[in-house]
Amino acid sequence: MFYVIEGAVNLKVHETSLVLATGAMFLVPRGNVYFIENISERDAKLFFAQARQHADPRQGAGSHIAPPRRSSVAQSRPASAAPGSARDKATPAPRREASKS
Repeated sequence: MFYVIEGAVNLKVHETSLVLATGAMFLVPRGNVYFIENISERDAKLFFAQARQHADPRQGAGSHIAPPRRSSVAQSRPASAAPGSARDKATPAPRREASKS
């Protein structure tokens, strides 16, 4: 997927040619050859994002849905620390007496 942030471009995909300006969005289907030419007098700025196919063994070959990414930070807690359990309640820190020197 491409998005023209600013400027104007001439887009050629396979045998099709288009002129696109600021705010235009386009998709180049997988496997197609494309060419983008800046036709404005200033720099053209484009946003580009690419997705890849991911085969999920649970859904069979050819699935287009990637599984959710796992966080590197553990976010689960042991069953003994479930909300409302004794481990979940805050325990005040023991008081320290100031030493007199």
